[in-house]
Amino acid sequence: MPKKMTLKQQKAELARLEAFIKKSESPKSKGSFGRVIGYRNDKNSDEYGTEYVFMEFVDSNDMPLGSPRGNPEAEAVLKEIKKIRFGASGRGKARFSKSEGAWSIQSEHVPSFVVMGTKNKAGTFKAS
Repeated sequence: MPKKMTLKQQKAELARLEAFIKKSESPKSKGSFGRVIGYRNDKNSDEYGTEYVFMEFVDSNDMPLGSPRGNPEAEAVLKEIKKIRFGASGRGKARFSKSEGAWSIQSEHVPSFVVMGTKNKAGTFKAS
């Protein structure tokens, strides 16, 4: 038998479920790995006075990839990024940002395979 909930508890549960649905419906590609794009990390660049870049895995249509796991090419690239993550000393290591869904790194450590550009508020990437 379901537990009785107050109106306040019901509203909180509804908000939690709506947030879960919205997150699960976000446009993540199930396609194959295309490339890694890079764009400026404004928050960290302004906060630390050093240029930081977000690196994001995308498919051939520049839609964010759900996960690089299961794709040999993407996993090889992830391995290179993790070398930076665990190999660089002190500041500037690659770190994964859950809120952005991308890796953040100092611009001087960005690998050559990253295609640099800009990303607008709508999430559209434009190579520079």
